[in-house]
Amino acid sequence: MSELLKVIRGERSLPFTYWICYVGGTVLAFVAFYVWLASAGHFVKVPTIYGFGFYIIIGWLLFITFLIGAGVVRSALNRRPRGVWAWLAIGVVALSMVQVPMALLGWPVADAGTEQELRTQFDLMNVSLPKRIDNVTTLQRISYQDKIIRYNYVVDESLTSAIDLQPIKGLAISSVCDSWKRYFDSEELLSVEYHFLHQGSVHAFSVKPSDCI
Repeated sequence: MSELLKVIRGERSLPFTYWICYVGGTVLAFVAFYVWLASAGHFVKVPTIYGFGFYIIIGWLLFITFLIGAGVVRSALNRRPRGVWAWLAIGVVALSMVQVPMALLGWPVADAGTEQELRTQFDLMNVSLPKRIDNVTTLQRISYQDKIIRYNYVVDESLTSAIDLQPIKGLAISSVCDSWKRYFDSEELLSVEYHFLHQGSVHAFSVKPSDCI
């Protein structure tokens, strides 16, 4: 903690404060943010973790931008002789202190109860699709529109027998009611649809709030 306070007060050298703490901390924030984006699709069923991770990363980025940034400015002002390098470091930090808040204001807050957040989650999941689910079924795309989630599957032509949706629907009801019940209760979600394209025909069913009673 004492070392951290020295950095914030500008008592450490400018190269250490700028390159190790400021630049290194910023890179770490962006790496964490990329990992969060890449894995966000896995947290659809646990949106609390999704939102918590978002705020941790943003908090870290603000800490680096303002507190460590202030340490860079103080260290630069304490540098003798100051030189061009010190003024460049101050300029970079000042620019970041303006740009970072502006960028964050333009980012949709990770509120698991909003339509935008649901769209964002499914857009992220679609990056890794299509994805093989079993020997004959591929999940092609997930969409969210008009408060309806739709899972679009393609079933291989190699399956010659008819698709029996009844056991699939039973499993889907259990999964949907566990994962999406609070969205049903808040009326942010009207139904979850499952579409299976097989030999040119679409076989579909939906799970509605009444199925979760």
